[in-house]
Amino acid sequence: MTDPVYDGMQAATLEIPANWLFAGTVARPPGCPSSGPAVKYTAQSPDGLTAMEVLPGYGWTWSSDANFTRMLQRQRCEVYSFLTAAELLKKVALPKLRPDAELISIEPPKPEIQAKLDAQLAQMNQMSAQMAGRYGQQPPRNIIEGAHAHIRVNRGGQKVEEEISTVIRCSVYQVQGGFRMQPSQKHECFANVIGIVRAPDGQLEKLRPRYQAMFESYKQNDQWAQRLSADMERKGQQVIDANKASGAAILKQGEEAQNARNRQQKAFNDQQKSSFAASQAADKAKMDAMHSGALQTEQMSLNQGTYVDPKTGKTTVTTNQYNHVWQAGDGTTLHTNDVTYDPNGRDNQTWTELQVTIPK
Repeated sequence: MTDPVYDGMQAATLEIPANWLFAGTVARPPGCPSSGPAVKYTAQSPDGLTAMEVLPGYGWTWSSDANFTRMLQRQRCEVYSFLTAAELLKKVALPKLRPDAELISIEPPKPEIQAKLDAQLAQMNQMSAQMAGRYGQQPPRNIIEGAHAHIRVNRGGQKVEEEISTVIRCSVYQVQGGFRMQPSQKHECFANVIGIVRAPDGQLEKLRPRYQAMFESYKQNDQWAQRLSADMERKGQQVIDANKASGAAILKQGEEAQNARNRQQKAFNDQQKSSFAASQAADKAKMDAMHSGALQTEQMSLNQGTYVDPKTGKTTVTTNQYNHVWQAGDGTTLHTNDVTYDPNGRDNQTWTELQVTIPK
């Protein structure tokens, strides 16, 4: 299997019977459903009745926030509320891959496979707890689950059996509410790979050792994997750098807006011949050295941002779903996308507009 983006560099090898037909490549499906670059291939007998396929992964998202859901749909993301591998197979994989199949059963993984998935879930939960604890947040509820669908299809006038297998990884997040925004829940799920094996009707179990031997013969080219990893890391850093640049622009916009409010307040006080002058504190928070890209990526995954009070230098971690964050003296935060909105004078609190800063 070769990678067309890397000038035909070999990505992986697979041992198959000498007279079988084979086609394989590295796929890079676009858009939200993609789980990133992945090997895909089909190996089949000359009559096509016995085969093994590996397809790229699939991702989907869901949120209880209707506005966020509409944004996902505008970006052509797949939006589903289910959280099980069985539902992915029944509601997405089978309708897309085998719409005319007869579904015999959908079953969980064998015990030895389930034990490996349980160990992966324990590790995933540990990492999530450490990441969430760093920000004083509730960790997501993680799910790692496998399933396989046993189906029967007609191929060239002959009945064949197929087994479609997958493993999904989901994280369910509780999103904090804010001004004019109710608390919500969202989840992000990925099936990193979808595998299919095919056999003449009634021979699937008999041929299973052959499929297993073929799967075990798969060897990934380490040089290709290292190059792909470096590219993915570089692209991730580009996203982080872009977010930092965007944050700097928001900081500048906030400073300009603050200066404009200062001038307006002074003009009002002069006109009213007030005995006091407005005193708005300048931004006293000084940026430390850029924190590591991994730390910022973790915060972004929780839909959180770090904001600084320009008067006190105190930082606050809260939702990053709004362009403007205000904070009262008692610590209450207010979120809004209205650039003209100023909560001062609407109650007995003194409100300060927080500014985006780099987490430390």
